[in-house]
Amino acid sequence: MEKPLNTKSADYNTLKQQVEALKKQVSGLQRMEKKNYQQLRKFQVLYDLAIAITSEGNLKTNLQVVVDKSRHLLGTDTAYIALRDEERREVFIYRVSGIRTETFRKIRLPFGEGLGGSVAKTGRGYIIDNYFTSKTLSHKAADAVAQEGLISGMAVPMQVGQKNLGVLYAFDRAKRHFSQSDLDTLFLIGNLAAVEVSRQQTHEGLKEAHGELEQRVQERTAALAKSNELLKQEIAERKRAVEKMRQSEKRLSEILDGTSIPTFVIDQGHVVTHCNKAFENLTGIAAEEIIGTRKQWMSFYPQKRPVMADFIIDQVPGTEIANHYAHGYQASPVIDGAYEAEGFFPSLGNEGKWLFFTAAPLKDREGNVTGAIETLQDITKRKQAEAALRESENRYRKALEFAPYPLVVFTLDGRVSYLNPAFTQVFGWSLAELEGKKIPYVPPGLEQETSESIRQLFEDKVLMRHETRRVTKDGLILDVILRAAVISDDQERSGELVILRDVTQEKRITRNNQALLRISMALPEYPDLEDLLNYVSKEIKDLLEAEGGAVILLDEEKQEILFPGVAYDDTSTQQRMKGIRIPAAHADEVVVSKVMKTGEPVIVNDTAEVGKSYPLRDRMLGYSPRNFVQVAAKSSERIIGVLCAINKKEGRFDQTDVDLLTMIAGTVALSIENARFSNDLKKAYTEVSSMNRAKDKVFHHLSHELKTPVTVLMGSLDILEKVLAASPREWWAPTMERARRGLQRIMEIQYQVEDIIQDRPQKTHDLLTHLLDECSDELQTLVAAHTGEGPVVERVRSSIEALFGPKALAPEELRLDEFVHENLDRLRPAFSHREVEIFTRCEPAAPIFIPKDVLQKVMDGLIKNGVENTPDQGKIVLRVQKRGPDVEFQVQDLGVGITNEAQRRIFEGFFTTQETLSYSTKKPFDFNAGGKGADLLRMKVFSERYHFRIHMTSSRCRYISEGTDICPGRISLCRFCRRKEDCYDSGGTTFSLVFPGASGPGLPAPA
Repeated sequence: MEKPLNTKSADYNTLKQQVEALKKQVSGLQRMEKKNYQQLRKFQVLYDLAIAITSEGNLKTNLQVVVDKSRHLLGTDTAYIALRDEERREVFIYRVSGIRTETFRKIRLPFGEGLGGSVAKTGRGYIIDNYFTSKTLSHKAADAVAQEGLISGMAVPMQVGQKNLGVLYAFDRAKRHFSQSDLDTLFLIGNLAAVEVSRQQTHEGLKEAHGELEQRVQERTAALAKSNELLKQEIAERKRAVEKMRQSEKRLSEILDGTSIPTFVIDQGHVVTHCNKAFENLTGIAAEEIIGTRKQWMSFYPQKRPVMADFIIDQVPGTEIANHYAHGYQASPVIDGAYEAEGFFPSLGNEGKWLFFTAAPLKDREGNVTGAIETLQDITKRKQAEAALRESENRYRKALEFAPYPLVVFTLDGRVSYLNPAFTQVFGWSLAELEGKKIPYVPPGLEQETSESIRQLFEDKVLMRHETRRVTKDGLILDVILRAAVISDDQERSGELVILRDVTQEKRITRNNQALLRISMALPEYPDLEDLLNYVSKEIKDLLEAEGGAVILLDEEKQEILFPGVAYDDTSTQQRMKGIRIPAAHADEVVVSKVMKTGEPVIVNDTAEVGKSYPLRDRMLGYSPRNFVQVAAKSSERIIGVLCAINKKEGRFDQTDVDLLTMIAGTVALSIENARFSNDLKKAYTEVSSMNRAKDKVFHHLSHELKTPVTVLMGSLDILEKVLAASPREWWAPTMERARRGLQRIMEIQYQVEDIIQDRPQKTHDLLTHLLDECSDELQTLVAAHTGEGPVVERVRSSIEALFGPKALAPEELRLDEFVHENLDRLRPAFSHREVEIFTRCEPAAPIFIPKDVLQKVMDGLIKNGVENTPDQGKIVLRVQKRGPDVEFQVQDLGVGITNEAQRRIFEGFFTTQETLSYSTKKPFDFNAGGKGADLLRMKVFSERYHFRIHMTSSRCRYISEGTDICPGRISLCRFCRRKEDCYDSGGTTFSLVFPGASGPGLPAPA
């Protein structure tokens, strides 16, 4: 039997569920109704606020309404507005609602300070949960806020476009969490307040910012419309709310219609939603014809195509927009994402119109593009005025283009508005390069003079003649005569006209003619070759405006290129150049050899671009020249030398410099040739005189070296005779007589040597050898008389043979770098009493083939010579270095050096650079100790015998340039030297020995 259904229980449960569902629905509807009420209340307040601030009330009244409505709408304890004082650069409290303390009302803060400073700087709204615990704020107004008791609040910028007008605040005295919706509401109110502030501040300012303000209004209108649509979907039955929203939108449209700038708005679907009266007046098309359509193009174009607002909606890239507007288009510098352009529209009006138009996007709160607004301005009159001005300027320019002299028209601030072709031809710059810019053609150093001439021009209105200099685009400095006048337009100055005439060539020709005349007149005053060449070099340097000038000659006898005439700004470089001598074998390493061979001039304006290096030249000069010019000096169709100018001080060497240098060469060549002949004659005479003096010096020297020991021996015999007087005379008298006869014979030989030196030059080496040979037996006799014949005689004979007899020396393979160190260590004790530093700079090199004894004598002699010619605290450098397959040994002393006269006779033998008496009491290695003068002669003989080359260069200390001058022997005692380097730089001597490298067996035996 089936159980009956309990329908009563089922109906109850169903009903209960339905009731619960209805409760939830009613609760949801209540919440929705509350939310809708809040939204309606919010929009009602906003609407009332918009109505209130668009009334005829003043700024204070309307902004008081803003703060009161803000406080009422958001339910806060206070609301207040701070505005900007641009003159004092401060923010101050302008209107308040709910504020109690006078201290708070008087707050003034510098721009950028406090909460308002952050809002104004960032353009964002801020929600502050607790003012005093916020770490993002600078609490400049903390005391006033504390007195007022404010804790939590919000602040939003009152901003039109990018311009901040002030800040709107809403604060509670208790802690409260404000929502983003509250901040958005305050943002809407702040924007309305900003509109009112901007409108009230200045009507003209409203015009300038109108486009941006309208954009903000439209953006907020779109946001309200979107909110309204959402609201309609949620509460469709609330028709009254929808109607109010429509009325609000209509009111905002009326604001747009009230503006004087032609404006239209399209939505996201490219449909025209707004079009104001100013637009109708501009285009002649009624708003009803295009609102609600996509016919915005018909106002401007004969056929359908996008307008700029359409490109904004579609977010077309700027490059594509440029295809439609060419050069009249650019991104807006004020509004992000906006573009502006100008163009001519022939369909507007009877004759067409020029328009400047701007289109900007309208975005919702999330940043989505919801539409675009485009504003237009009629600029036809301005364009017509510009065209008329251009036509007038073109007429004048056509006339000025035929002017033969460079001509420039400047604006009052010195910028180019026009320059003619003659200016471009002379100075190099074109109008396209300089229009609207300042001409960089004033040379350094003339800025003050130029400023003064401009001041004089504006005072006198005209500048008749002003000689000055100007620089071309290529860096060439020109001499110019300048004329200028102030251009006036309607009795007001509008610019300046400047005419320039290039007189560089004229002045150069005049200057060159005067210089050549002056040189021609001055040449007879310089009969001496060195003085003449120095004078010519200085004229070259000055006339060609270079750092250096030089006359370069070829020494045909020695086959060397030398620089006897040099003038240089830097005296050390001048001295260094005068000492340069380049062997003819290395002539290809200097450019001058090419000029000497071909006679053709050479100009090098950038040595870095030559493509070839000249290490020999740069090493001798001490630096690499920047540029130079060289021409040949000819006499009777024969090249006698080269004239050279080095490093142009300004600009570059050119053909005019070559022409001038060639004219100078033609003017001075004959004088140089004559002076050279005269100098050779004088040199020959000086050489003869020098030889006579050298002969006399050798005579005195040999007298000292031979007569002195003989005199000592004679005196010793006298003493010995007195000692032996007590012994029987027959025991010692014969021996004494033989000794006296032997010494007398030596004295006679010495007298003969004096006669030979005076009458007939003989080689000193042969003479000494002869003397020693002649005396050998007599000395043996004297020894035998006292000691008898025996081993002693043999030992004496062996000593004599060892000292004076011929020696057979076998060449050895030696490492010069190792030998220098070994030999120097052996010699050091001999000059340990001297304060002379010796530095060795020896690099490994090929072995050489020479007797060890010969090399030791040569090296000892050179080191000894260096030490004796170097004062204490001085230094000597020993070098071993490769010379291709050969090896060079060099001894460089930075001492007193050798006079020019002594250098010529230094290798002739028995010739000393010091007076005999000046070293007679000195020991070897003492300063100025000197010697018999045979060492260098012996080195010369060795060099010929063992196939090595010997060369000496020396520079006499400039402080004791004469041979009779005396060095104190210690650098610290020299009154001319404040430091060691002064002595090092003053003089010195370098001996160089170049040995052929040993290549193994089969080397040639010494000659």
